[in-house]
Amino acid sequence: MNLPPLVEVASALRFQPLRGLSALHLARFWQTIDEDYPYCEEQDRRLTSPESPSPHAFFFRSKDERRVLQIQRDAFAYNLRRDTHQDRYPGYSAWSKEYREYLSTFESFLHEQSLGALQPSAVELVYVNQFPLDLSLGEAENFRRILPDFSWRTENPRFLPGPSMLNWQTTCLLSEHAISLTIGVRAPVLPAAGPLKGLASIHMDLVARGFAQPGTTVADTLDWLDQAHSSIRRGYDDLVVEELRSERLNWGGS
Repeated sequence: MNLPPLVEVASALRFQPLRGLSALHLARFWQTIDEDYPYCEEQDRRLTSPESPSPHAFFFRSKDERRVLQIQRDAFAYNLRRDTHQDRYPGYSAWSKEYREYLSTFESFLHEQSLGALQPSAVELVYVNQFPLDLSLGEAENFRRILPDFSWRTENPRFLPGPSMLNWQTTCLLSEHAISLTIGVRAPVLPAAGPLKGLASIHMDLVARGFAQPGTTVADTLDWLDQAHSSIRRGYDDLVVEELRSERLNWGGS
């Protein structure tokens, strides 16, 4: 199965708590986006730490549920998920344009409601990839054919057989743009949704994070996103085999 591996793109902006922001305010905000996001639900779920002043998050979902806005008193997140084989990622430029427009709409709403301006504290960009496993190969060979940095010595005799599972995470500090890039790999997984639903797969997250300095503006974080996107693409190309690199295979965009 030769499917592009990218299945989800997401970004989260974290900021100093908007203590005046209430559920009533978010209901009013929903009225400004309900044509694009007709579904709304409140969940006891946080993007930030357990000490977050917002015990609840509001999720605004598009009709096809591929796009999700998540808002709470100290965070704003936007997700785009791939649902079927035919879905095409619009590319980073188009995705970023959508993210910026909805964030600008939220900022304008805060101003109209006299709730204050956003004061960023951190920002992250996430790319989620899934690679189907070749069931004719052993697990160790499957890992190596996608991610050549992973290897398993095969000289005999060995007491241990090849690994049946992979659960690995590491973080690389990229000083050029004050970005930390965290790579998480799990295998095998059986995706519960999306184009590889139910198929044994390698799941790889690439998460770029940055922390805002005092005086950082929302515009600064948007510029940072562009640098984070470049770092994720270059990190992805470092990790995977040549035929899967981003300039040759992507979800319809970059």
